[in-house]
Amino acid sequence: MHEIETQETNAVVRRLYLDAIDEHLMVLHLCEATTLQNQEMVKQCNLKLYDKPSLHEFKIALQQLCNLLLGARDHELAAL
Repeated sequence: MHEIETQETNAVVRRLYLDAIDEHLMVLHLCEATTLQNQEMVKQCNLKLYDKPSLHEFKIALQQLCNLLLGARDHELAAL
């Protein structure tokens, strides 16, 4: 990364390169945390990569879950 910081003269391109590298490193940390079953580290990596969902995104996810559950209650195995 030091080479990018010192040799890339275009500030926008430099920032894009560095951000891409940071993102890829975070994905690798997420993989490591998953392998180690470190739930706190998985949570922190996900927050850094994706941030918290917005209220609108949360409502969409909740609606999809509700639709799935409503559809499953009529499934033949639900009576067992």
